Amino acid sequence: MGKEELKEMIVNYYQSLDLYKGDISKMNDVYNEDMLVYFVGTPAGFTAKDFLEPSKSYYVAFPDLKHRVEDVIVDGNSATCRVVAEGTHLGPFQGVEATNKPISVEAIVAFKVRDKKFSEQRISADMLGLMLTIGAVKK
Repeated sequence: MGKEELKEMIVNYYQSLDLYKGDISKMNDVYNEDMLVYFVGTPAGFTAKDFLEPSKSYYVAFPDLKHRVEDVIVDGNSATCRVVAEGTHLGPFQGVEATNKPISVEAIVAFKVRDKKFSEQRISADMLGLMLTIGAVKK
């Protein structure tokens, strides 16, 4: 897979994620069946099926959530990107009722690709910044 093709695949992934409001079950064409998703602080990866509910929960809390891919670095069948997610806190999230506050969360996401589909995703997002913004954590 070429560099530009992999970059385009990542941009298309985030566009689809936003279009389907996190319902990755509608995105089977981009995941290998054994794909795993890892979050910083979680010891084990989530399967695509296990990742479905957490993914959709973000769009319940932030229904206007949109991702913007800022940078993509490709090395063979691996790529790392910096992505910004922006939206408005309009629904419950992590025990916090809607605040109507705008949010902006940066993340670094590493992808591995096999057979032109994602086989692994590792996400390191600024969750502390998000929780501070919505008032779940006090300064």
